[in-house]
Amino acid sequence: MNPDPAAPIFIVYIVIWIALAIGSTVHLRSLRNPKDKKKWVDRYTLIVGAFVIGTMCIISILWENYTIMPLFVIFGAVIVFLNLRCSFYCDSCSKRSRMQNPFASTFHCPHCGHKLK
Repeated sequence: MNPDPAAPIFIVYIVIWIALAIGSTVHLRSLRNPKDKKKWVDRYTLIVGAFVIGTMCIISILWENYTIMPLFVIFGAVIVFLNLRCSFYCDSCSKRSRMQNPFASTFHCPHCGHKLK
C-alpha cells in the first residue's frame, strides 16, 4: 500500500488553520470600532478562503484528481462571497450578526434593532 502523498499537507493545514483561528480571534477582540472589525473580518475571510481553496487544489493535484478542482474553486468562491455579503457589525452595539437571506433588501441587528442594510 502506497503512503498518501497528501498526508503531510493535512498536518500543515490543521496547524495553519488553528493559528489563523486563534490569531484572528485575538486580533478582532482587541478592536473596538465596528468598521475596523468589519474591515478585518472581510480580510480574514478572503485569506482563509484562499487558503482553503488553495489547499484543496494542492491536494487534488497530489491525488491526481483534476476534475474536482473547478468545483472546489467555484464552491469556495461562493462561500466566501456569501460570508462577505451576509456578515455585519452593528454600529450601535458592536455585535456581529449574520443575515440569513442574502437577497433581502433590508436587515436589522437582531441584538438591538439598528438598521444595518
